[in-house]
Amino acid sequence: MKRKFSLLILLCVFIASLLVSCDEAGTNTEINWEDEKVVDFVFDPADYTKLTFEDNFDTFDTSKWAKCPKWKRQEHMQNSGRWDYDCSYIEDGNLVLECKKENGELLSGGIRTKTEQDKILFKQAEGLFEFKFKADWNSGMWHAVWLMCPEEQDNIGNGATDGAEIDMIEILPNDGGKMYYQSAVHWDGYEYGIHGSNHKGINITKDFFGEWHVAQFVWHKHGYQL
Repeated sequence: MKRKFSLLILLCVFIASLLVSCDEAGTNTEINWEDEKVVDFVFDPADYTKLTFEDNFDTFDTSKWAKCPKWKRQEHMQNSGRWDYDCSYIEDGNLVLECKKENGELLSGGIRTKTEQDKILFKQAEGLFEFKFKADWNSGMWHAVWLMCPEEQDNIGNGATDGAEIDMIEILPNDGGKMYYQSAVHWDGYEYGIHGSNHKGINITKDFFGEWHVAQFVWHKHGYQL
């Protein structure tokens, strides 16, 4: 049975190819290319002909999206900030996810395909995911588009079969002097020492920011590819 993931968009977005394998205990295991039967995968847009979800953000469609609850983010980090409803809005036919500082508190926008009452508005396993975005530069920003398993996100012990999070793209404008975007897969809950993770990043320059980009992320049974 394929696990279906709800789509979560956080601030704004890109991605690299990666393929991971998990052993029975769910620990992170690099693929041994000599032992594994590797299937060559070549992306062909013609293979994806059925449109399952589309939004051009002429309005904020509540049948597709809900604003992220006013949760505090990254609780273990000092001054981590929280989601705020007013930071997610439509302007000139675009979804704007804003980050700001108000009364000493960091606030940011985020939307997802799951309501606060846990109603799933859209979910899908595998396919071609395409999104157009523009990301602003500022130290400390974290732009992202994620796929998350809504029902079994914290399960431990089944590797990436369930409880997984697929970060199609995360953009970090400044992290210790470096700027990069990455894709990642996380599984087995979010406890330190248990949490499994694998990612691949590509360095970028300031020229990347403030310009429109179109990203295509492919979730195929043999792996993931941007």
